[in-house]
Amino acid sequence: LKEGLCVKIGGQIVYEAFQALYPDLIEKNKAMLNQGYYIWGTYDEFYIPGKLPYQRRHFIHSYVIYGYDDNEGVFKSAGYFADGRYNRFNIKYDDYLDSIMCGEVPHQRKLDYVHINSAYEGYIDVPHIREQLLNFLNSYGCSNPSAIEHYGVSAWQQLETYLSRDENTMIDMRYMRSYMEHKRIMDHRIKHLTMHGYLNNQTLSLEYHEAIFLKSMQLFYMTIKFLIKNDTAILNRIVKIVRDINIREEQLIKDVVSEL
Repeated sequence: LKEGLCVKIGGQIVYEAFQALYPDLIEKNKAMLNQGYYIWGTYDEFYIPGKLPYQRRHFIHSYVIYGYDDNEGVFKSAGYFADGRYNRFNIKYDDYLDSIMCGEVPHQRKLDYVHINSAYEGYIDVPHIREQLLNFLNSYGCSNPSAIEHYGVSAWQQLETYLSRDENTMIDMRYMRSYMEHKRIMDHRIKHLTMHGYLNNQTLSLEYHEAIFLKSMQLFYMTIKFLIKNDTAILNRIVKIVRDINIREEQLIKDVVSEL
């Protein structure tokens, strides 16, 4: 969440303050939701029914709350479930309190009250876009590099490695969703640059849409099919498509950089 760009942060509560607010945090959250804020934070999925770690292991993960229902005593949220699907769901007030009050890795625990920043006026900063695309191609990240962090092209190469590992019977759908969403966002941005005259070669936009984004959608649903059938032939096709997309996308982005 970038303050001032997409959202405005109307308040933040760190883990150390949870205890002081308990159990009034429920009423605090409802009051902020009534004012048009979303709630963004981290909780322990050990306490959230339907989540893969539920009652099995402690796992701190981000969440969003966009509403509540006092008649049912629940907050309204959305996220991935144990079956790998992304959907809306309810969190009982008591389960929510348990999930945020848990003492696991407290340094990762906080919540923000945010709302869409309607006053933000976007503009196209071509030098910055070009710099970011070069960072993507060069696998350069903004944080301190480490052996376990990968950025840009390298990150998608790591996805191919992950999918190619021996005895692969389970694929984390969050990786495949992120892969598809990245292609969707890039597809939108290249179309936007073309529409505003920053890219003269209009075939770049068409080819990215057909060769990259549409194939990433196909890939996502093919992965669901693999998880159902556990068919090695399907997995081999998935790995090949990821490899083909990675190679073609790298070249297309190089072409976009040249145009800019």
